[in-house]
Amino acid sequence: MGKFVFVQIYVDNVVVGAIAYGETYRGFLNPGRHVLSALATPRPKWWERPPTIVDVRSGRIYTFTAMGNGAGNLILWNDENMMPPRVGVFRRPAGTAAW
Repeated sequence: MGKFVFVQIYVDNVVVGAIAYGETYRGFLNPGRHVLSALATPRPKWWERPPTIVDVRSGRIYTFTAMGNGAGNLILWNDENMMPPRVGVFRRPAGTAAW
């Protein structure tokens, strides 16, 4: 990502915030299944927002990193995973996300 790129953060298809390069977004989610996604702005090359499915549990903290997936899309990667995805959409296992 370039230094003039901002990342819009979506939860259940609603923009909940935007962060600049190197910044952190913190938010709260109700327990249950949620769909997270991200979009690089202001002029995205690709408009797709591959989903990250998260089954949020009460009392848990979930952490994600916005990164490219090798196919031109920006995804939210869970730092608990061993290796970052490089191609295609990467679906999160239930209960293994941090926000």
